[in-house]
Amino acid sequence: MSGPAYQEIERTMSKGMGRSGLSRALLAGTALVGVAAFATGASAAEKIRLGLGGYFNAYFAYGAQSDGSGEPGANVREHGIGREGEVYFTGETTLDNGLTASVVIQLEAETSTDQIDESYIAFKGGFGHLHIGSDDPATDSFLISAPGAVSGFGVNDPTFTNISTGGNSIDANVTTVGISGDNDKVIYLSPSISGLSVGVSYAPDATEESADGLRSDNDAGDQSREIALAAGYSRTVGALSFALYAGYAKANLEAAGGGFNDDQRQWGVGGEIGMAGVKVGASFREDNQGTSGAHTDRRDWNVGVGYETGPWAFSLGYGRTEIEEGAGAGEDTLDVTELAANYVVAPGLAVGSTVSYWDYQDNAGTKANENQATLLTFGVRVDF
Repeated sequence: MSGPAYQEIERTMSKGMGRSGLSRALLAGTALVGVAAFATGASAAEKIRLGLGGYFNAYFAYGAQSDGSGEPGANVREHGIGREGEVYFTGETTLDNGLTASVVIQLEAETSTDQIDESYIAFKGGFGHLHIGSDDPATDSFLISAPGAVSGFGVNDPTFTNISTGGNSIDANVTTVGISGDNDKVIYLSPSISGLSVGVSYAPDATEESADGLRSDNDAGDQSREIALAAGYSRTVGALSFALYAGYAKANLEAAGGGFNDDQRQWGVGGEIGMAGVKVGASFREDNQGTSGAHTDRRDWNVGVGYETGPWAFSLGYGRTEIEEGAGAGEDTLDVTELAANYVVAPGLAVGSTVSYWDYQDNAGTKANENQATLLTFGVRVDF
């Protein structure tokens, strides 16, 4: 990471605080917000009652990829069916003082190692939003990237990754800034003031859904005590709309291991401009990957255009990812281009299709780590 803006963030985070001072400051600030919110008129008309919601995606995919002997697509079927969905349990109540308290529990629709995706308690009022529990870092709420017409696909929406990567170090193009994922954390999102809003989150440990509040701080490979900062600005002038965002995340390495030997840092920016149903968006992220070695950083960027008219939506996007493999060793790369179309049949029911081209290149030219593939998908999404 370089540049005066990011050096200033580092100085601000560390000045007069030490390794954990900012963490204590954030927790103390969160406590003060909570006390102020509940100080007066905290009674509610009734307790929270949960309602149901969610979505389900099902799609058919056909892919033609490098499938010669020793190549990633060898012995891989060219077609298949995929699915993904979640059931949401949500509810809220409004206190006499205007504060809204809510709960969100997201249940995966299929058995997985993470049966509950996200679960948290949230409070909303004039002060903004406060979340406590398993949720994405604050930076996720501000992300702007290349438009994608079909949910779950797109150059920066890698829910469905169907291409074989072999031993390539890249999975997909991802410009989301954040190290902690859904790990337990506290999140604050400010209200919008003249189009400007900010957010901050803190995750004390590299764990999710843990019943223990105090955990080991010397686990090999764990990146914990993540601070994520973000800001977003949006405005509409006549028929023209535009939005900007910037995000930064830093975590502390507990002990070397698992490929990590340094504190991990990420930063990213994005922007979007729109008029008459057309939107053009782009984003960029840089990640030191938690390593101190020279030429080991990762960079992701994407750009795209989207158009919506009535029930139809279309998008065309391009993304590139580069991962440095060490001094003088070159880099692994991914170039992906995708065209997508989506049609809303009825409220909560949409059909969509994508065609994309993927080009994985290995730093050493090893054919087991390189793939050129064309993927065609057609699917249905139900929201309920």
